[in-house]
Amino acid sequence: LEQFGLIPAIDGMLSLYFENSPIQVSFEHSGFDARIGTDVELVLFRVLQELVSNVIKHSGANLLTVQIIRLNTHVMLNVSDNGIGFDVENNQKSGIGLLNIASRIDAIKGILRFESGAGNGTTVTIRAPIS
Repeated sequence: LEQFGLIPAIDGMLSLYFENSPIQVSFEHSGFDARIGTDVELVLFRVLQELVSNVIKHSGANLLTVQIIRLNTHVMLNVSDNGIGFDVENNQKSGIGLLNIASRIDAIKGILRFESGAGNGTTVTIRAPIS
């Protein structure tokens, strides 16, 4: 991450996690012709690791899509799966991993949104300012 940047780090992490997995992964990125700041890169990478871990452990998904787009003043990260979903309201208040994600995103003044429902998969959207 430090040496090569966010996109190669994400690509490598996804390859490692899903090398021998039945989960099909799609990774799309756009606009990353320059670095976005080490603090933001580290937070987004760590949050993505947690989200991917949750997909593997809890979702039952067979498809994961990761999209990251750099715009002028911010970066958007979207992580979607076709798994079993979860009750966002109850889990956001009690799940340690989700609280950790929220705390990390708050630290970089980002916005975090979970969309999920039983049987409908999960989509996590993060918008963070570029430092």
